[in-house]
Amino acid sequence: MVNRRQGLQTAVALAGLALSGGVSRAQSRPAVVSLSEQRSRFLVEVAVDGTSGYRFVLDTGATAHFISTRLVDQLRLPRIEERTVRGAGGPGRDTVVGIARFNVGGVEMGRSRAVAWAPERLEDHDGLVGYPFLFPRAVIALREGRISLGAADAAAALTPVRAEVTRSQALLLGGVAGADGRFVFDTGSQACTISPAYHARIRDTEAYRGAVKLVYRDAEGEARTTAFRPARMSFGDFAVADPIVRVGEADGREGVFHGVDGLLGVSLLRPYSWAVDQAAGTLSVGGEAPQRLGWYGSGMRVAQAGGRSYVSAVADHGPAFEAGVRPGQGVVSLSAAPSDVPGLQVVELLDRGVRRLVELETRALL
Repeated sequence: MVNRRQGLQTAVALAGLALSGGVSRAQSRPAVVSLSEQRSRFLVEVAVDGTSGYRFVLDTGATAHFISTRLVDQLRLPRIEERTVRGAGGPGRDTVVGIARFNVGGVEMGRSRAVAWAPERLEDHDGLVGYPFLFPRAVIALREGRISLGAADAAAALTPVRAEVTRSQALLLGGVAGADGRFVFDTGSQACTISPAYHARIRDTEAYRGAVKLVYRDAEGEARTTAFRPARMSFGDFAVADPIVRVGEADGREGVFHGVDGLLGVSLLRPYSWAVDQAAGTLSVGGEAPQRLGWYGSGMRVAQAGGRSYVSAVADHGPAFEAGVRPGQGVVSLSAAPSDVPGLQVVELLDRGVRRLVELETRALL
């Protein structure tokens, strides 16, 4: 699995695919579904056609459910049709399968459909439970590890969020001061990540100029801002103070940023409770603003080519830069770095034929 520091994960923001499945009587009544967290992925227990024990990722950025081809073959699920599905790698033709009984966290969904994906595309999870699961209304509390379905009254105690909520997607409207954007409510993404196009739009705003930035330089001295921390991101009456925002890669594909300006992932969504009401077309939020947490690291990127590992970029004035690490140096070994607390990271470098060990302090770069 890709480390949370390495940017955008395989979260999907799909367009043009609303796979309808039956909404059962069980779902029409209030129900609570438990979530478990695994490396910033929130998993729910799923049973398919009476066979239980599967764990699917809750992915509110997906407008359909997804299932591993391993399960499709194992359970002999019927192929229904081929559809064009837009994912992280752009649009592609995928198989849609039928599920006679789809039980998510104890809630019977009845007949449903799901897109079949290879296990590696699902990061070896059994599948994804998409946004349609929340119909007609739900309260998502990631920090508490639960989804309350049919909780209509809970929204009264929450703050309205400026949003566009439909049967296929929930988009928060707003962003960095001076540049309104559309951001997917996406529990399938680990970070708050913006598109390169939105990044270009905000560069001349006062909010961006005054933000702390994480800049990496490569061996040719080319600089790229990979993350920044504005004073706030606002979506109507709701605002997030000091969010850490990552800048997505420009790859020429119509992938996760097709038609949107960014993804609001788990790092932003986790501290709050979110009431999504598809029937009313509203999004509301509750909970206290979290204390700002630093993003810890040594400020060094490592790449591989031709069987060789090397330093591909170094953050300006980060711990690695201050220790004399520079792009182009070979990497013989690299110890793991903690993701949530400061610590030490040891790198063995091969610099002009000479091996040396460098002990790096991992600290908040943003």
